[in-house]
Amino acid sequence: MRRSNGGSSAPLGLSATSLPGTAAGIPRPHALGYSMLFGGSPTPVETTELNPSWGGAAGEMISTTADLTRFYSALMRGKLLPQAEMDEMDEMDEMVPAAGGPGLGIGSVKLSCGVTVWGHTGGIHGSETAALTTRDGRHAAVFNTNADWAEGERPLAEAEFCR
Repeated sequence: MRRSNGGSSAPLGLSATSLPGTAAGIPRPHALGYSMLFGGSPTPVETTELNPSWGGAAGEMISTTADLTRFYSALMRGKLLPQAEMDEMDEMDEMVPAAGGPGLGIGSVKLSCGVTVWGHTGGIHGSETAALTTRDGRHAAVFNTNADWAEGERPLAEAEFCR
């Protein structure tokens, strides 16, 4: 992962992941985001470049689908955390009352076909991302959609993991 000041991308080689701080620019290539601004705009407004710091840490990371897939696959394969911390992550997810709730930043949901996927979702005006993987990390997928018109990650997860 690199910081806006040019830090290291080790250990996973997440060279397209950055922490922009208050910078409004997004590294290219990138999709364009459009939003109705919670109904405050009668027409879609391009929201691609904005200051993400209004969302605190939630808006602090910009990444590509390839980097997110690499990260979640490595995490679930046990390459990033000791086993005790992986067990705690599993335990925390079970304690969260709502399905898919965050257990140490990651949650799980059981799909209609019986497959359980783990991951995290996030969004900002005009963009919503879901990074999902199986518990063994062998099947990972990341979806980025327009937040205002997306139907959520569930239909995409069902199509990807239940085929």
